[in-house]
Amino acid sequence: MVALLAIAVAIDSNYAVFVVVPTRILGDQWMEKTLDIFYRMGKLERIGNVTTNFDVPVSHKAKPGVVTIAVLSGKLPPKIADWIESASDQTKTMLLVDEVHRISGKLYGTILHERFSRRLGLTATLMPADYDNSKLKNYFSGDAIYRYTFRDARRDNVISPYQLIMLGVELPIGQAQDYREAEFQLRSSRESILKMAGREVSVSEFPEFAEKLRQNAKYASLVEAYFRAQEQVDEIVSSGTKSSAVRALHLIGNFINRIGRTAIFSDFKINATNCDTALKAIGVDCRVITGETRPEDRENILQDLQFDESPLKVVIAPKVLDEGVDIENLTIGLFAGVQRHRRSLIQRLGRVLRRHPSKESAFVFVIYTVGSADDPNIENGKNRRLALSQFDFVGENANGEIESYVIGRDDLRLQERLQLI
Repeated sequence: MVALLAIAVAIDSNYAVFVVVPTRILGDQWMEKTLDIFYRMGKLERIGNVTTNFDVPVSHKAKPGVVTIAVLSGKLPPKIADWIESASDQTKTMLLVDEVHRISGKLYGTILHERFSRRLGLTATLMPADYDNSKLKNYFSGDAIYRYTFRDARRDNVISPYQLIMLGVELPIGQAQDYREAEFQLRSSRESILKMAGREVSVSEFPEFAEKLRQNAKYASLVEAYFRAQEQVDEIVSSGTKSSAVRALHLIGNFINRIGRTAIFSDFKINATNCDTALKAIGVDCRVITGETRPEDRENILQDLQFDESPLKVVIAPKVLDEGVDIENLTIGLFAGVQRHRRSLIQRLGRVLRRHPSKESAFVFVIYTVGSADDPNIENGKNRRLALSQFDFVGENANGEIESYVIGRDDLRLQERLQLI
């Protein structure tokens, strides 16, 4: 709504408006939804690999009173630079950048041009670290001017009501000790980096903060030690909890078949493959989508998921559902592991919490490792990442309660709970 209003005001003032998005999927959605009204007015054009079912003309230059949309990914198309250069000094121009947090990247940053007298950046996942991006602040003249949180969206009925259910999996005794040692190294590396930087950064936002320091020679050795420790933790958890995670999927398989469409999110392809095997073994129709899935195959899978008469119940994706996928009838979201990146968590939750007439409530399942920093039952302050940062808005919306079941210990209690839904 903010974007639509800003564009409408600019068009009414005879501005040439340039909308830039980072992916083809987002480009398609902008064309067919947000910008549809301008298409019907004959005031919409496109550049490059933006595709649409509508007959939208290809733009060659900036035109007053016309919106032009472009996808900027992979490389800078010469036609984008030509469009910007075509705007004379007398032409009033506006730039709208979607997913503006990507501006720190070299490619996406090339679009920032002083020729645009009006500028609007959009993102659903603005993080404190983004405020340190001087390029972002300087170009858009300061901090964010408008915020709309999960709490606001729930209050206004913009997103679906939802329930959070945590599923704990336990490591074998030997690997539990390995995990504690690796987690200690991870925590020590994080604390050393923060001490050197003189900063306070929450655990959930630290991975992105560390990634930005990777190119800084001052922090290079500490940052690499941090990521090595993170890889070791991930490997221990992935291998040690596989059988318990499979059992968790078996326990909720009937619930998935009964309740509705499901998206399973994982940061690793191996986890996606394990989920696919486990669900198919109990008769749940599912598909895996990765970055290697052909675009037409991905589109067909997502379309199948939206049709109530389709037998397809589950889509499993390591990362490709993070942005730009709009499936309103998704009822269940299962996170195969607590998400390290808060940005990914918010984007993925957004896939599941869209409102739909057939959806009374959404259900969010999170598989976590018992005794880890993600365990919601730890009361000694170590679970800051989960209870008081990444899932603070979820806990609030779930009446302040986080349901938790340990697989192998609470199986019967979990099954009884799911039968009541």
